[in-house]
Amino acid sequence: MKRTNALWMLIAMLVLSVGATCPEDDLDEADADTEPETDAVPDLDPPGSDCSCDAECAGEPGHAAICVFGVCMLRPAMVRDCAGQRRTCPPSMQLREVYEYGGFVCYPECGAFECEGDCDRYGACIDTEDTDFWCNRLCASYCSDDD
Repeated sequence: MKRTNALWMLIAMLVLSVGATCPEDDLDEADADTEPETDAVPDLDPPGSDCSCDAECAGEPGHAAICVFGVCMLRPAMVRDCAGQRRTCPPSMQLREVYEYGGFVCYPECGAFECEGDCDRYGACIDTEDTDFWCNRLCASYCSDDD
């Protein structure tokens, strides 16, 4: 019985000591719900451009490019640090949930990117009926279900 209690105390001490130290500059970036890192390619369209497929859009290191209702955007990266896991976007992009479809997306800010869609009241480039019309459900991450 004493060995069992001692073993449990040792396990508890190990668990507590592992969580006790976490240097803030030791971030483990992992792109959890996306493809591997993609570097921006000059002939691809930047965030805010119109698109019909994901492959038309340029990604950034750690952030895969996606077509969201006809507008190029980026997937957030998952970062693990002392506070736990969280989704992050590059500077000048806003993290938002795509409620009806599930998932999170980095929306480009209108002040930093040209926007082929429309700018909402929070300054993010969003889709319009016109951009969504050209969205191809076979190769874009998010398209409206309307035909």
